[in-house]
Amino acid sequence: MGRRKRNLKYKSTDVIDIDKAREERRKKRLKSDRKQKKEAAAASGAASAQKRKKKKSLRRILVYAAVALLFAGIIGWKVYDLCALSAEQKEAQKQLEELKEERDALQEELKTVEDPAYIEQKAREDLHMIKPGETLYVLMNKDKAAEENKADEAGNPQKKGTKE
Repeated sequence: MGRRKRNLKYKSTDVIDIDKAREERRKKRLKSDRKQKKEAAAASGAASAQKRKKKKSLRRILVYAAVALLFAGIIGWKVYDLCALSAEQKEAQKQLEELKEERDALQEELKTVEDPAYIEQKAREDLHMIKPGETLYVLMNKDKAAEENKADEAGNPQKKGTKE
């Protein structure tokens, strides 16, 4: 009896529509196929997602590095400009000091130029002027005299070797 009950238990007396059963099996297979594809896609998608993430992070790092280099270049250029301007300022300050010293010297000379004794001295030395009743003697330097003798000898070679 035990056997018979078991067999009857699993045996169904219902009428099964074969087309309907095939359709159900097909749907189950499609579901399981889709599930397997999703799992495979998830597995491979995870790998490709990691690759995409790595590429994206690499691009981000490169962009940040490029921006950082750009800022560093701009800052370096501005520091160079500041150093050049500082050196130029020091040079201009030095020139200003020299010009102030020259101005002071010229002002001192202007004070002495207005003095009648200075005017008389310059007239005697530079223009060879004399007062009435004075005699002017011009003395030559030895160097100057030697230069004039050489110039005379180069211009007149006959005087040296011949007698007249």
